[in-house]
Amino acid sequence: MRRCIKTMLATLVVSLSLAVPVMAEPIEPASVRVIDGDTIAVDGHKPNIRLVGFNTPEIRNARCEDEGRLGVKATNRLTV
Repeated sequence: MRRCIKTMLATLVVSLSLAVPVMAEPIEPASVRVIDGDTIAVDGHKPNIRLVGFNTPEIRNARCEDEGRLGVKATNRLTV
């Protein structure tokens, strides 16, 4: 049941995001800072930007050493 609700919500979010036109402008690479494997910060913009389609292990508040280690690996991969 929960999985069905999550799927329906995800479908709704995607549908709504496709219905609203988004005007994007280029971002200078020098203004981007990697927070972790699925989050970036752009100078002058708040809040931080969570990358769509990525869900990487956490660095802060990692539940165990392995998660923290994998979070660092994901962050380094995004940085390079």
